[in-house]
Amino acid sequence: MKKIIALLISLSVLLSFTACGGRSQQEDTPKEPQVQLVRGNYNEDKTVFTNESMGITVNVPQDWYIFSDNDIAEWFLDGVTGDEYSAWTQEDFAQQITIPDMAMQDLFTGANINLQYENLDVSANGLDIDEEHYAKLSQKQLNGLGFNYEYSDLNDVQLNGQDYKWFSATGSNDGLTFTQYFIMRRVDNYMVVFVTTSYEDHDVQFFFDMFR
Repeated sequence: MKKIIALLISLSVLLSFTACGGRSQQEDTPKEPQVQLVRGNYNEDKTVFTNESMGITVNVPQDWYIFSDNDIAEWFLDGVTGDEYSAWTQEDFAQQITIPDMAMQDLFTGANINLQYENLDVSANGLDIDEEHYAKLSQKQLNGLGFNYEYSDLNDVQLNGQDYKWFSATGSNDGLTFTQYFIMRRVDNYMVVFVTTSYEDHDVQFFFDMFR
């Protein structure tokens, strides 16, 4: 079970159009974004995660494990150490394809949620990619993973007073059924993406309620 959970958490970094994390190989310097991305943080008692630059507030469910920067670097970033990841600056963000911000997990059920930002200036060369197009591209990539996903329609939801799009992807592996919810909103040149995974323990409303 632990290996399967690890695999499904790692699926959250597959959404880049050109690569899964790491630095862009394009020679041109990406344009300066209008929104200055700053990584979020937890309050003192680790019950709330906030990213003010993206207008995000997420309540931490009781007894969930919060991934450290070292954990996130190990799970989501190829060849990047925790110290390097912790020290990323605006200049680093501008060069990255995928920027993970937080991840947490119910170690008992395996349910998890993580937040990342895709830099569309790098991954899509500044093309005007909206949430609907991004969802279609994401599903196309998911289809290559061999989990026989079944997808919901693209739906609307308001979280933290912001309009998001979301879809579900239900698949199976070795007889284990799981559902991932992809919740996304474009902010300037970033696609804000929450990826959640549930093993029939939580529906999408459980995750939506984390934002209230």
